[in-house]
Amino acid sequence: MNLQHEYGIFGGNAGSHVLELLRHLTMPVVTTLHTVLSQPDIHQRFVMQQIAARSERLIVMSEYSSRVLQNVFGVPGERIDLIPHGIPDLAFVEPDVYKDSLSLGGKSVLLTFGLLSPNKGFENVIQSLPRILSRHSNVVYLIAGATHPHVRAREGDRYREQLQALAKELGVEREVIFHNRFFSPGEMAALVGSADIYITPYCHEAQAVSGTLAYAMGAGKAIISTPYWHAAELLNDGRGALIPFKNPDAIAASAIELLDNDAKRQAMRKRAYLYARKMVWNRVAQSYMRSFIRARADRSEERRGRERV
Repeated sequence: MNLQHEYGIFGGNAGSHVLELLRHLTMPVVTTLHTVLSQPDIHQRFVMQQIAARSERLIVMSEYSSRVLQNVFGVPGERIDLIPHGIPDLAFVEPDVYKDSLSLGGKSVLLTFGLLSPNKGFENVIQSLPRILSRHSNVVYLIAGATHPHVRAREGDRYREQLQALAKELGVEREVIFHNRFFSPGEMAALVGSADIYITPYCHEAQAVSGTLAYAMGAGKAIISTPYWHAAELLNDGRGALIPFKNPDAIAASAIELLDNDAKRQAMRKRAYLYARKMVWNRVAQSYMRSFIRARADRSEERRGRERV
């Protein structure tokens, strides 16, 4: 069995209800960890330790998560498999190929996509736009994605409304385009394909995985990001531009530099695209199969050990 674990989806304290399932399983278990916390509370620590005890193997998506799992939760490194976040195998295509179909012809497109929530930092990109537009007047910023269901249940669409109000206050409401919905795979490929620069302006360091960042790399995008854990790892060695948290001026400076310098932007795109080839689904699937085979072997070895005793 492969358990995809995230604290917020199983119910109970820190998702503890999933432990009841694990207690009754007799088959080998491989758990993929989407969140590995360096400072867990008492409930999060207990749940993670129980999951680790009941899993033959644990899969993480970054080197950082592997280190935290070992140092904070005491999981031996030989039980951990590092498998990157999977992405579709997209072609390396120039953004202009997609722009006309999205009514973006002649525009320089900045893009952020994913579920909206206040910790994403989209307001910092909006605040950077007046400076960017003073240099590149054809820029638009697309914010694509529905509000996170948990956020919507708690406060409705307040965050999106705040972003819209901020854009109006700064006089950039025409340059900020919201797509408040979910996208089909084909629509997403076209949307991301249209972007000249992809931006993840998240506000906090403690984000172990970003599927949207992985997708953007796989599409060969020039990327600007704050240095949360996953971004700091993926965008190393010139595969993207890392800027400080909550810093609109740094976003503006980096965007202007990339829009001014086609050669630099293209070189960044190519480095990201080539690096992401190991993240495409077929290669990730092969890595998962190897992990499942190891889990079965681990279970067999454990059984033989009990029989010898």
